[in-house]
Amino acid sequence: MGFLQLIPATELLATYDGELRTLILRAQGQAQNYTNGIHFTAATATATAAPDTFRLMGWVGPIGKGKVPYDHVQRFENMEYPGAYVRIEDAEHPEGVRVPVEAIPGAAASASAATSAAPPATEVRRIALGGVLEVRAAVWDQRGATQSLTRDAAFLALESAGIQNPSGGSEIVWSLRGHKPGETKVTLMSVGGLMPITTSRTIQVIIEPIPAK
Repeated sequence: MGFLQLIPATELLATYDGELRTLILRAQGQAQNYTNGIHFTAATATATAAPDTFRLMGWVGPIGKGKVPYDHVQRFENMEYPGAYVRIEDAEHPEGVRVPVEAIPGAAASASAATSAAPPATEVRRIALGGVLEVRAAVWDQRGATQSLTRDAAFLALESAGIQNPSGGSEIVWSLRGHKPGETKVTLMSVGGLMPITTSRTIQVIIEPIPAK
């Protein structure tokens, strides 16, 4: 008989679709042989607020030799925008780890009543086909602040996202890999403060057809 418990993950991703009001969580890793029924559960929720903490669970046992790879994707529908991060508890982080929420087009607008038109692109970045674009943003220290990144998945694939702590303050770092030549845009949006303020930064990205070495 198996036991329901937290299982380990080597990669955790969160995406929010504002048009469908759906949060999509993904976990990848190596689970103990035998592990079945891998799933996320919402650890906290209220009638008026979206869950902000989730647990990665699985039924483990009887114990076998070695580990097996897994890739689990789960959708939470009819959910309000959870904010710039969700906290996910797994076997490696039983206290929880903050996972940035990638907002796909439409999500950032639904996150706040305050809306603003994106300004013209003032920053141009070039990468080779297959190369990685690293986008950094200082963590916005405002009460109730949310920060999100939008991009065209047809041109840029999300490799990773997380918080780094260089000298001088924390940064959110997104790594995006170019998998289609052409021009596209990446938009960073921050919303927050006692009187909601919206700021945005748009990067024009040119993906060269020459493959990265």
